[in-house]
Amino acid sequence: MHFFQPIEQLRKSPLMTRLSVALVTAMLLLSASTASALTLNFTAAESEAAGARGSLLSLEVNQTGGTVIDPIWTVLMTLDTTSYYGTRAGFNQIGFGAIKDWDSVLLISVTDPFSNDIASDWTTAQAGNITSGFGSPCTDHPDLFKICVDGYSDVKTLMGAYVWEFEIVGGDVQDIDEWHWGGQYSDLGMPGPTEGWIISAVIPEPSAALVFAIGFGVISAAQRKQ
Repeated sequence: MHFFQPIEQLRKSPLMTRLSVALVTAMLLLSASTASALTLNFTAAESEAAGARGSLLSLEVNQTGGTVIDPIWTVLMTLDTTSYYGTRAGFNQIGFGAIKDWDSVLLISVTDPFSNDIASDWTTAQAGNITSGFGSPCTDHPDLFKICVDGYSDVKTLMGAYVWEFEIVGGDVQDIDEWHWGGQYSDLGMPGPTEGWIISAVIPEPSAALVFAIGFGVISAAQRKQ
């Protein structure tokens, strides 16, 4: 037996088949894991069902540094009030759930439609539980799965995209069907647990599940050929 086999023989060998399947599977699983680091754009209907009153919601999670064991995430929450039809003048609470068991969180910036940084109008980020109803989702029932800030922005007078940027150290991105977008409209001109309309959105995204399904399909097909 020659030490160097013809390349076609290597390709047809059981070992190479197994290695090829393992490589494809690893790539698919990696794609599925990174699929969680994506932008979830809620449709107009989904935003409306969540209580956004014409505004559009989105949530983006990306790993921007750190290591596999101790990652650093950048999270962008967007409230686009371009088509907002509600009567409340402002927005006074924001919160999301997408990363679990994080170590620390920092509110980096809050920008208005003219890209002005208005972070000074908002408190520091903290753990909290996003609730549907009156009260402060940032202080009631602390839960490391949820991150919140209180503040106030006049989203009706200056209509357009408001973006909250967070930096999170540590933790794991959850399945996208567990992500949550929360907030509250108010016209009292102050942060915190004021009376207003609550936005509460959790919309499953099939992309990660689809990638896993494709991976299992490839494995099954390879096994049937053996």
